Amino acid sequence: MPSRRADGTLVFKIVYYGPSLAGKTTSINWLYEKEGIAVGELTSVKGGTDAKGDMSKIGGFFDRMTARIGKVNLQIWSVAGHKAHKDLRKVILQGVDGIIFVWDAQRGVWKDNIESLNELINFLHRKLLEIPLVIMLNKSDLPGTIRRQNIQDILTKAKVKGEIVETSAINGLNVRKAFDTCVRSVITKYLDQKK
Repeated sequence: MPSRRADGTLVFKIVYYGPSLAGKTTSINWLYEKEGIAVGELTSVKGGTDAKGDMSKIGGFFDRMTARIGKVNLQIWSVAGHKAHKDLRKVILQGVDGIIFVWDAQRGVWKDNIESLNELINFLHRKLLEIPLVIMLNKSDLPGTIRRQNIQDILTKAKVKGEIVETSAINGLNVRKAFDTCVRSVITKYLDQKK
């Protein structure tokens, strides 16, 4: 359920979820830099380094930005995809109104995507059925990637509903479309509950 500011502005929380290096941070950076909806600064809290000093293998703890569309404010978060940050992911999901699951379309990381989706299901249980969910099938522009039907089969088997949008976060293909789809579902759900 969104919060409401003193001026009547509704504030919804959208979380980008998914495995490490799937494109969560790249998607939020695209929204921040290219789409003209950001309010204030983008905050990125970076994680540590691996044993060789390479931070890219661990990634950040989270990214956070605020966007405004009309009289609606959106708190946008990404979670750290690395397995060591499981507890932080659970905390960031608290109070979530909509989820954009960034699924890496490369075949070699299929297992990572499944593990991340299973974790999300375990965290939210039946509540996941009530939260608008969009699946960004990211990197779908690369050769030899999985297709939309592969994801649909997994969602059906897991009894999870979500709209699938094929994206390429690196060049912005459908990044805004996936975001708008999630926001529209979140607002529609809120208005339906108000009736």
